[in-house]
Amino acid sequence: MLDFKNLLPLEKPAWAPTAHAQTILGELLPTKIFENRGRQMIVNVGATDQIICRLYENVSPYVFIFAHGISGSADSNYMQRIGLQLHQAGHTVILMNHRNCGESFGLSVELYHSGRSDDFARLVYDTRLRYPKKKVVFIGFSMSGNTVLLLQSKVIPTQKIWDPDHFDSVQQQKKYSIADAAISINPPVNLSKSASNFRDFNRFYEFYFLVAMTKTARELQKKWELPKNLQLSPAMKLNEFDNTFTGPMSGFGDAMNYYVSCSAQPHVHKINRPTAILSANDDPFILSKDLWETRWSEFCSLHLENFGGHLGYLHKSKIDQFENRWMDYAIHEMTSQLISQL
Repeated sequence: MLDFKNLLPLEKPAWAPTAHAQTILGELLPTKIFENRGRQMIVNVGATDQIICRLYENVSPYVFIFAHGISGSADSNYMQRIGLQLHQAGHTVILMNHRNCGESFGLSVELYHSGRSDDFARLVYDTRLRYPKKKVVFIGFSMSGNTVLLLQSKVIPTQKIWDPDHFDSVQQQKKYSIADAAISINPPVNLSKSASNFRDFNRFYEFYFLVAMTKTARELQKKWELPKNLQLSPAMKLNEFDNTFTGPMSGFGDAMNYYVSCSAQPHVHKINRPTAILSANDDPFILSKDLWETRWSEFCSLHLENFGGHLGYLHKSKIDQFENRWMDYAIHEMTSQLISQL
């Protein structure tokens, strides 16, 4: 069990006093990024599908894999910034692009979504082949925070693998592996409730994400000759998009079956590797009540900060080398505790 009682509490700056200001400014403020593209790492995630990751090698006995949220990529600010910090601390860093995101666009017929723990399992497997003597820590942000919890629970919804024994029996054949430890940041562990929360209270953000999602969907329709009669629009609700596109195109039939099948909440009691979960009580997308009421494994440590919004966590003053980025400081403290247990 990890202990985060001594974390410095986040104090909101006067220029980011609300959850929405935290969320928006956390994304928009300038940040340090890698000066080079690193090495390209291609991972086969299906019979024909591939993803491209960015690899930054270093000397420590640990590899940190990062996975982004909806409409993000390996170039997302939080991926670059925190990846750079861990690389400067001596660790090997892998920044993942989901299927058809960033450099992975056009390399997959199938879609990325919150249940893609199969891709995470394949990436960890390939990472272990490349670095057999290193421990692997997986960090998932937002949507990928849910996915990494599925991975560590040994649940692969796309393959109808729901329990650890089934996972263990097929992992060599499927070339799957789970991480030695994980961190999940602002995870929507109950996808149905998160979709409803968007619909009822966060129309601005919903529209922002759907602009990118519908653009990608239309481009994939052209490239892969997907059904042309799908009525997709940024004006639709998130659950409508998932009911029209994500659910059917990913083999789940409809949005509700997708949400039920791919939510980590019912499964996290199975986790048997050190896992840290960080979120905020004022996250505009995710109800903290869902996280409090989740039945967590004894290997999981949940920390809910009072403020921070969604991936914002801006502090009123600078924290050492992390500037005003409280999330970066917290992840540093969490990774230090995690690797001390490996």
